[in-house]
Amino acid sequence: MKALLFLTSICCLLSVKVFAYPPAPHHILEGLVRNEQGVPILGDNIMVIAVSTEGGSIVSKVNEVFRPGVNYSLNVPMESGVGRNLFDTAAFKHKVEFSLKVIIDGKDYLPIEMIGNTSKMGMPGETTYLDLTIGEDRDGDGLPDAWERGIASFTGQSLDQIGPNDDSDGDGLSNLQEYISGSYAFDKNDGVVIHMKEVSVEKAKFEFLVIPGRTYSIEMSTDFREWNQTDFKVTRGNIEENLSHFIAGKVENLSVYVPLSGGDTDKKLFFKLKVQ
Repeated sequence: MKALLFLTSICCLLSVKVFAYPPAPHHILEGLVRNEQGVPILGDNIMVIAVSTEGGSIVSKVNEVFRPGVNYSLNVPMESGVGRNLFDTAAFKHKVEFSLKVIIDGKDYLPIEMIGNTSKMGMPGETTYLDLTIGEDRDGDGLPDAWERGIASFTGQSLDQIGPNDDSDGDGLSNLQEYISGSYAFDKNDGVVIHMKEVSVEKAKFEFLVIPGRTYSIEMSTDFREWNQTDFKVTRGNIEENLSHFIAGKVENLSVYVPLSGGDTDKKLFFKLKVQ
């Protein structure tokens, strides 16, 4: 996949300080950088850089998951284009062509996949979420070859026979969903599972396996059609935290509970686990 994008009225900064004219709200480009196994990568030696054909560049470090589903963020200066530009700036021109690359230990990697909604790309004040996968994907199906080889070694299939919408282990999750969540598509007992451990009038207690770099949240429904994210509580040591999401730093079985009100216990409640 050729890692080139087009932005409308987008500009960037060179190594010297310059400003777009007239200034408009920045456009934010952010998401997750993953390796071939689908694991979000982190490190002070990792950067994402957007480079225009005119030589401008914007850089983001990839050293922490600082929001759900985000370990890089490019804050792109914009120009509104409502007036004449009387200055010699480094602003990207209208529909400028640029590339995104990931730099690890000084070595350049072009993403093999860029997954996201680009409908608002380049609009001032908007955010585009774009996940980047580095590695090799010869058939361009969104599943890196290294991950597909892991499935093939158990199923005996060729890489071309393993598709993103297939359910190789019959657990109800597609191969692409398993890749994103960090589970294995050759073991039906390894999918994303939320275990209910206890239910009372005060709380519903759950346990689930978390994988480093992933973000976990819980959604609740009373009719299995409309789902809403709900806060939950986690105890660390002697400290109880109220969270809307949990960013995993290590592999562990995480115990949480969702507080329930009196009105909740009179209804049927359904819960599901969301992984980013």
